[in-house]
Amino acid sequence: MHKTAIATLSAALLAGCAPDSWQNLNATGFDVWLNAALVTCAPVYAGPLLITRNFQDPTWDLQTNNYYDQWLDQVSRLYYKRIPPETFIDNINNFFNAASVKSAQCLVSQLPAPEQRPSAPTGRM
Repeated sequence: MHKTAIATLSAALLAGCAPDSWQNLNATGFDVWLNAALVTCAPVYAGPLLITRNFQDPTWDLQTNNYYDQWLDQVSRLYYKRIPPETFIDNINNFFNAASVKSAQCLVSQLPAPEQRPSAPTGRM
């Protein structure tokens, strides 16, 4: 009974994660779009963080790391059509600050058309 409850909770938590949360190596379309958008939209902010192309997760600072995790989750949800652009911008506004919203609006303007984006990373094992 205890194992079933843990499995159910784990499945529920994973279902709420962005599509590439656990296998970003397969998110090649997402990575290409995001890296290009980060150059075009520079500077891109997630709260106090300046996100740049090939940004490295700041694991040394748990408070800052939380900003990055929230930002990356929302950007991934946007790209994989899990949330519409309006919700993405609202979520960024609620999580961060005005500079982050301006960055979010630019990221939205760089999105490929919905029919050109998958609903999940391809090449999963």
